[in-house]
Amino acid sequence: MEETVDAYFGELPTFHAEGLQAVRRSLLSGFPDAVESMRLQMPTYDCGGEWFSMKAEDDELIFYLGENTDAWADTAFESYSRHKSALHIPSEHPVPVEAILSSVERLFSS
Repeated sequence: MEETVDAYFGELPTFHAEGLQAVRRSLLSGFPDAVESMRLQMPTYDCGGEWFSMKAEDDELIFYLGENTDAWADTAFESYSRHKSALHIPSEHPVPVEAILSSVERLFSS
């Protein structure tokens, strides 16, 4: 059976799904040319040769911006754990949707 993005979100606990779904809705609205798919068991969005992925894991949400190691340098993310192209947000924190979309926009526009 092929895993779909909808199936992925349907299997998540509500506290994980809400944050990721907010990013998903905003991303698809703001980037209508982005192609949504599952890659490495994560919802992934491709646009202009660049990609953005996200997933829920244990007690955090993780967002990946392609191969861009400076992707999360914005001060909006300084209170979160960052490693290379990954941003880790504890599940109990609100997801900074607008700041994430700004980083995605910079990536997709490069």
